[in-house]
Amino acid sequence: NRLMENTLEMFVRTCKRLAVHRQFGREIWSVPCDRAQIEQVLLNLLINAWQAMPDGGDIYLETKTVVLGEIDCRAYDIRPGLYVTISVTDNGTGMTKEVQQQVFDPFFTTKGAKGQGLGQPIVYNTVIRARGALNVESNENETKFLIYIPVFQPEKSK
Repeated sequence: NRLMENTLEMFVRTCKRLAVHRQFGREIWSVPCDRAQIEQVLLNLLINAWQAMPDGGDIYLETKTVVLGEIDCRAYDIRPGLYVTISVTDNGTGMTKEVQQQVFDPFFTTKGAKGQGLGQPIVYNTVIRARGALNVESNENETKFLIYIPVFQPEKSK
């Protein structure tokens, strides 16, 4: 949560026309990710949300700790257990189904010459390397990225 707040503080200073709404869980566990990588994930998601709302809008951030069972994990090919979730939702222009299917592909962009198409692949690779999962849902007025990262579990000695 502190990392989210620090990243938001920097982001909000440059994006005055956005309203950022926070709902952070009380007991968020540690995750096995580098701090700078998580900051980069958040910045990539926030910047894309901002660009989807050229006239301003709302961004909703939420964190919580959840337990995922076997059925929940099948769709993502991850192990059941304790996960931290981070969701970033905006009320921007949204994405078509076709764009949603390609959003994590390297060099895919809807921004023409202005875009490099590397932000979302960085998000994807960071989450997958942490043995987590992510999902994107979008319609014409809202886009939500939901990230699952397993909590840090010290290895048990035998």
